[in-house]
Amino acid sequence: MEAIKPAIVKPSVSLSHKDNDPKSIAEFLSAHTGRSDLANQVQDVKRSELTAKREKFRLIEDDILEQSMTVVKDAAFFREIDPGQTKPPQHWIDELGYEEAIKRLRVANAAWLGRKEAPYGLAMAQATMTAIVKARTTEKTNDRPLNMQVMMVKNDITLNTVEVAE
Repeated sequence: MEAIKPAIVKPSVSLSHKDNDPKSIAEFLSAHTGRSDLANQVQDVKRSELTAKREKFRLIEDDILEQSMTVVKDAAFFREIDPGQTKPPQHWIDELGYEEAIKRLRVANAAWLGRKEAPYGLAMAQATMTAIVKARTTEKTNDRPLNMQVMMVKNDITLNTVEVAE
């Protein structure tokens, strides 16, 4: 008869973290495996993934900010043209090239219009630029606004009081 060797069965553990926080994953692995080196490796990998995502997001944000700032800057050149002008000034063409000078002319012409007649793109570019700059300033100062709502409720309850005779 053959001897049966006992098998060591490792329980399967699933990681289900709400926030996928690298620190909590590292603490979990360290506590359940006893290997803090593995936990630290996982924590480092998660941190680098988060950093890469943040950098990618920042590049996209930089591109959007640059485009918005260009539109706002081009609108500020409205004083250099007459309303409805169809050809860009020669110094714009010399500075930017013909295609970019035409783009600046379109935006500068739109800046001559009133708020209701101007294309939405002008207001959107200005709002986007302002929002990104404000968010970055808040990020640096770590001074985040507190979202709080206060509700006042009128209380018309009267209490009956009883006098106690001594």
